[in-house]
Amino acid sequence: MYTGVCLPKAFQIVVDDVGWWKGLDERAIDSPSRTGMCRRHVPEDYLALARLGKELGMRILCGFVVGEWDQKNRLACVPHTSKYGANWDMASRIDRRIREARDIILSNQAYLEMALHGLNHMYWDEQGHFSPAEFY
Repeated sequence: MYTGVCLPKAFQIVVDDVGWWKGLDERAIDSPSRTGMCRRHVPEDYLALARLGKELGMRILCGFVVGEWDQKNRLACVPHTSKYGANWDMASRIDRRIREARDIILSNQAYLEMALHGLNHMYWDEQGHFSPAEFY
């Protein structure tokens, strides 16, 4: 008797909120919910997704949030994308392993399909309070 898991070929795996470096859910302090994991994300997380795609013989659809990859602080010029507004500064806090993660993503395009899920996932008003509405 077969005791393994069988996924039909038409089945599509979708992973939400890929792209965050910080895992903590910080909605209580007007920040994003992120992945809700109590640790920072690491390049090996992308490797795990690629391995899953390879084992399943499919491209894993990754809903990607780009804010914590903003190396040039472009989001400072886009109103309502963070509670910091024009004072947004991700460049000084960018994860040192970002290039390693990028290389994993690029070298595993056969198994990872990146899709824009959001800039910073929420919408912030002029007072820096977020709304759970998605903002792209």
